[in-house]
Amino acid sequence: MKPVGTGALFENNAKSEFLRLTGSRYDGMKVRNEKKKLPPLPFTKEQFRTHVLHNMRGNYDGAINCRYCHKVCTLQEVAADHEMPLSRGGGSGLENIGFPCADCNAQKGSMTPAEFVTLLACLERMPFARIDVLKRLQQSVKLAASVRRSIMLSKRPKEKKNEEEEPF
Repeated sequence: MKPVGTGALFENNAKSEFLRLTGSRYDGMKVRNEKKKLPPLPFTKEQFRTHVLHNMRGNYDGAINCRYCHKVCTLQEVAADHEMPLSRGGGSGLENIGFPCADCNAQKGSMTPAEFVTLLACLERMPFARIDVLKRLQQSVKLAASVRRSIMLSKRPKEKKNEEEEPF
């Protein structure tokens, strides 16, 4: 029997890949909170890693089932999601962090899990509409993120050029 935390997806470097990915995700969440002027994360990087590992059934190269589409995903294919969106009163603790696939997370946006599941169930009866609606949801979330990024960039102070420099 294999020891816990070992497997075949990353073989020899399962733990180092896990540490790299979870560290990157944690750092990204921390930076987003700072940019949005939100309180600091109420958990450490190590607590986040423990939470992720638990969701991966204790295997560094394990899989996570998306709670919405039921796709089996590797750590690279999931998003760390506030299940109950912060904008809708959700907490910032680990108890509110879930791991849907990146596509479902983009489609869910600021819906609650119950709202998104209800939408998916409704669309289940209309397969062609389902594909169209979910694609449009995903595109609108990406567009909104792009607009927010543009606004943030436009608010940055402009760098002053040295007056002696030539334009080209």
